[in-house]
Amino acid sequence: MLSTVAIFSTACIALNLQLAFAGIANFAGAAFFVVGSYTAALVTAYTTVPRTFAPLIGAIVTGAMGLVLLLPVLRTRGHYAALVTIAFGVLLRTWLEVNDVLGGPQGLKIGSFSIMGLDFARLKQIGPWSVSFYLPYATLSVCMFGLVFILVRRLENSWVGIALDVVRSDETAAAVFGLSIRLWKVVGFVLGNAIIGMAGALYGMMNGFVTPNGAGLGDSLLMLSIVVLGGIGNLWGSVVAALIILEVPEKLQSIQEFRLLLFALLVLVILLFRPGGILPRPVRDLSRFIDGAPK
Repeated sequence: MLSTVAIFSTACIALNLQLAFAGIANFAGAAFFVVGSYTAALVTAYTTVPRTFAPLIGAIVTGAMGLVLLLPVLRTRGHYAALVTIAFGVLLRTWLEVNDVLGGPQGLKIGSFSIMGLDFARLKQIGPWSVSFYLPYATLSVCMFGLVFILVRRLENSWVGIALDVVRSDETAAAVFGLSIRLWKVVGFVLGNAIIGMAGALYGMMNGFVTPNGAGLGDSLLMLSIVVLGGIGNLWGSVVAALIILEVPEKLQSIQEFRLLLFALLVLVILLFRPGGILPRPVRDLSRFIDGAPK
């Protein structure tokens, strides 16, 4: 569960980069997540590339695919742009199910992650201690989350984050001040999808398989619900929401008949009393730049 929460938190940080910063509603987050897993499956099965680079290749492939999808997205506005991403997810899942080369509805097996000759699937003991199969994946997932968190936080606090906020808030004002709308949307969307693909590749290598079912709209809505529940634009909020949405149903297994009902009530109570999410994004304060400006 620690590995899963860390990986999904990483993917939801990327969705925050797209939705909260660039203003692009991506309802195909799970589709890009699965693309990363399929890329890892092909890299580990049909190439001689070291498995260490499989998540990186997954990031490159999903980033390039996001760039292609962005072409029709940029020609639409509002909910129509969201419909484009929904259609992409549906088409991708259908194509994967009928593609026998990629395993059809049964999916593909994925080789385990390895680094410097250390195969995570065979790591069962460290010195005199026996360790869980998931310990190396949990460690790697937390490290990946930390690096992505620092990257996106630094982007948010830099002039890049300011430019993205301006483009999302008012495209006309952004254009008047010389900001390229297309350029900054490309930056936010492509970088976000690359991070989602990297997380998906690692998740697939941890589970050992991938199927087209993961590309469905339901999984994409699950990822978006983490973003909304945590607070759109708040990176720590995504972590807290991921813990609630992924962990709470598992802890309620003993009351199988009522766990979904209790979980739904919990989410409704949070949204009722915290409509901005558990940790709403604070308003950006640029007064330090104003105070330091020459008079």
